[in-house]
Formats: sequence, C-alpha cells, structure tokens
Amino acid sequence: MGKLAPNLKEISLKRLSISNTSFKELVHWLHKVEKLDISECPLIEESGLIHFFEKNGECLKELSASNCQDAITNNTLKALTDIKDEEEEAPVCIITFLDISYCKRVTDEGLAAFEGKTYPLTTLNVTGCNGISGKGLVHPIMACTATLEHFIGGLLDQEEMKQADFGKALGLCTHLKSLDVGGNKHMTDEFFNHLTSQEIEVDGIKVKIGLSELHTVKLNFLENLND
Repeated sequence: MGKLAPNLKEISLKRLSISNTSFKELVHWLHKVEKLDISECPLIEESGLIHFFEKNGECLKELSASNCQDAITNNTLKALTDIKDEEEEAPVCIITFLDISYCKRVTDEGLAAFEGKTYPLTTLNVTGCNGISGKGLVHPIMACTATLEHFIGGLLDQEEMKQADFGKALGLCTHLKSLDVGGNKHMTDEFFNHLTSQEIEVDGIKVKIGLSELHTVKLNFLENLND
C-alpha cells in the first residue's frame, strides 16, 4: 500500500499484528507521514521503526508506540534523536507528541540520547516504563522545557524514582498544563520541592517560575508524601 499511496500523512496500526517485514515494506515508500500509531503492535521490531525514521523522520510530528516491547528500545530512541536532514546533515527532528508508555526495554541509556538537544515536544508519556529513573527523565524533559505542556509519567513504581532530579526539570517547563505521576509510590516530598522552587534570572534578579498554566494534577497512590 505504501508504494501506491506515497502521500500518506497519518497511519494508525494500533493492535494490528503486522510483521516487522511487512511494516518495513509499508514505510519504505513513505516520506510524508506526520502521525504514526503502532501502539500494541507486538511484531514490529526496532529495525522496522529505525527504517521508518530513516525514510520519514524529517516529517514525523506524533509517535504513539505504547507497549511496543521490541520496537521501542534504547537504540530506537537514539535513532529518533539522531534524525537529520539528508542534505545538510543537521538535526531536524520536529516531534511534538511522544508516547512510549509501558515500553519495558527503555532505560536511562536510551533517555540520555536527548541530552543537550532541543525538541518541540508538547506531550511526553512514559507511564509504566519501569526501566528508567528520576535522574534519567531529566534528559527528555530538559530537551523540551520551552514547549512541554503534558507530562504523563504514572505507574513508575520502581525504587529509582526516589531520585527527584526530574522535578527540577519539570519546574523549568513554563507552559506545563497537566502532570500525572499517579502510582509512583517511591516519590517523595523532594520532587515537589524541586518542582515549585525553580528560578530564572530576569534583569539580574532571580524570579520563581511558578506553575501558572498548570490545571490538572494526578497524585493518586503516592504513599511517601507528607502533609
């Protein structure tokens, strides 16, 4: 179908048992896809998704890949952040929506691929990624502090979420509208102290950033919070 419809801009394959080979054949001919949903496609592998990035990465704005255990790995995150203009060899990733929830193979090594880079992400969903830590989350969040509106990071019940560093990063997101950290039972007050105490310098004066645009907060089942 890809060869016959080269102008496709949006593809949803959610819960489709498409093989990795068929997926690679489909995307090989596509160069204009802006939205791709492969959520719960168990047969797509990292080689297939990396091939998609190579053929179509410059146009991709939204990637939904929830519970894609073999497609979303540290290697695919590195490939995503390395998308370049073929002619200028310059980074051109324009992704605004990234859902890698329940992708168990992602670790801090994969999140580190975002370090020192900038992306226009408005939504980041890492719910249920139990191979990552609070320290590792700093990198993707810092890559989009100017644009991030929705952070969805619930059900991260690993002990490594005690590391509250990502609270500092989220505190720098001036347009944050919703925050979901429900079910992160190892998170402590330190995260929220960091979240609410970040400052910027304006005309030589330090000013607290605040969370004036925040309208939705989900804190259910946070067992280690105090009054």
